[in-house]
Amino acid sequence: SSVLRIREIIITYINKKANEIRLLNEKLHAAYEELDTFSYTISHDLRTPLTSIKTYAELMQRNKSIDENGKKMLDRILNSADKMNFLIKEILNLARVGRLEIIFETVDMQLLLKDIIIEVRAAFKADNAELIIGQLVDIKGDKTMIAQVFTNLISNAVKYSSMVEKPKIEISSYIDGGETIYAVKDNGMGIDNRYYDRVFELFKRMDNVKEIEGTGVGLAIVKRIVERHNGRVWFESKLNSGSTFFVAFKNR
Repeated sequence: SSVLRIREIIITYINKKANEIRLLNEKLHAAYEELDTFSYTISHDLRTPLTSIKTYAELMQRNKSIDENGKKMLDRILNSADKMNFLIKEILNLARVGRLEIIFETVDMQLLLKDIIIEVRAAFKADNAELIIGQLVDIKGDKTMIAQVFTNLISNAVKYSSMVEKPKIEISSYIDGGETIYAVKDNGMGIDNRYYDRVFELFKRMDNVKEIEGTGVGLAIVKRIVERHNGRVWFESKLNSGSTFFVAFKNR
């Protein structure tokens, strides 16, 4: 009878904790939805005044009475407006990740990565970067979201390797148990271990990359998309010796 009593106590305790976890998950899900709605609304509302600012600045640039100093000031305004517009787009992308339905399909990763590399090379003028694609394993996921993950990872690899004389980015994949794991490796500036827990946080950027333009949103988007696919994302890095970002997708 004492054994049965102990068993009942254990079962009651487990059920209680399971219920607490369920409630916490519900609260977390609600908080994510609220954050998505807030981010989407704020970002959407900011675009209208930003468009007006940019339009007025462009009109003023055409005014021949504006002197050189005035033109420089207008250039700064337009540059700042472009940066803000890019940040808003990134926040909207992050908000959409939580709102969109995932459509699972088999993604031809070899073809997808080739297209992404062409786009990244053009965007960053990275003609001198060596981008190597290994034999890639196809995965099942939302093609648009998967493309966003690897666009962000490869863009980061190119950006943070730009100061190296011969930038080199390698993309590979392998199957490990019930997962397909992708690796994006670069020979860039690397990440200090003390920043490990901050890398995937929203708006967090490392002190050693302040001179490189960025929003601190890209890796947060990567993490959110991968988690929505019930996957994992992590990285290995050493300061001044490059980084390798890993993404694991469950085999379906």
